[in-house]
Amino acid sequence: MDSLKIDGMVRETLNKPICYIFGEEIYLVEKAAADIVTSLLTPQQQTINLAYLDGKAAGMEDLEASCETLPFLAAKRVTVLKNPSFFIEKESKDDKLLNYFLKLGDHQILLLVDSENGLKKNTRIYKQLEKRGYTMEFGKLNSNQLQSWARQSISSGGKDISQSDLSYLLQLSGYLNRSNSNNLYDLENEINKVAAYTSSIQISRDDIDRVMIRSLDKNIFDLLEAVGRKDTGKALELFYEMQMMNEPVQRLLFMISRQFRLILAYTSYKKKGYAASEIQSKLQIKPYEFTRISTQAQKFNEGYLEDILEMILRTDRRLKTLPVDPKLEVEMLLVSITDKK
Repeated sequence: MDSLKIDGMVRETLNKPICYIFGEEIYLVEKAAADIVTSLLTPQQQTINLAYLDGKAAGMEDLEASCETLPFLAAKRVTVLKNPSFFIEKESKDDKLLNYFLKLGDHQILLLVDSENGLKKNTRIYKQLEKRGYTMEFGKLNSNQLQSWARQSISSGGKDISQSDLSYLLQLSGYLNRSNSNNLYDLENEINKVAAYTSSIQISRDDIDRVMIRSLDKNIFDLLEAVGRKDTGKALELFYEMQMMNEPVQRLLFMISRQFRLILAYTSYKKKGYAASEIQSKLQIKPYEFTRISTQAQKFNEGYLEDILEMILRTDRRLKTLPVDPKLEVEMLLVSITDKK
């Protein structure tokens, strides 16, 4: 999400007595809350007119004490209630809390900032806040929003990057991968590390490769490419690299199995005459991952894929039923899969 859209959402909130700010992307949740505070209060005014409460510890008396205090030398007083879902669960035995929320005075803005445990959308309080326009939700960015945000982040640090290298950096970050839990804080940290490493203004692909920790999904894709080439050495090298990232063997095995199942499903659907868009819809994967799957599928036939999945299944059974060395078992699996025969 670009800064202009966030600024617009913040401006809409400034005249509302209460706003529930939440969503999967905690970076944007916390930025929106901070922007609202700085839009309303100068640093000097914040000393007197800004209060932070933690919903895990605060009670109704704490909230009332803050919200009913008049602002001093400022138009508004701001109360930030973090972890509001915990507070609401404790205090919303009846409609008293909801009524209190909806009758806040014009002198006060109450920000319910939820970066942990989201308030359930079927609750009466959430429905009323949403109905009155008192909610602000931030999900993970889509591809275009992420490109825009990352470029702004890099530019603000006095660096530049080509479009292709920016796409490569974001690909390595794994942010857009469905199974990846990384947020913008994680990505910002990676960008800052690359920028600090880069001696020139222009960030290069070599800088990115030297600094960034490759995501598990990217390593899995590269491992499959090595398997497709029957390159045992490279496949084992990538496996050892993932081990150094402290990824549990069972998770690695699950990810490898998932990718081969997707490739097999793609191959099967294509054989039946489905169009690419139909296959992507059936596989329920994003365009980037679909492109990689469809490319890798060209290196395997159905029989080979079925044999590989059977090998993975046998390895999984051994790991779950026998006192074996997990690392050794996966090493043997990769050697078997990449056997030149």
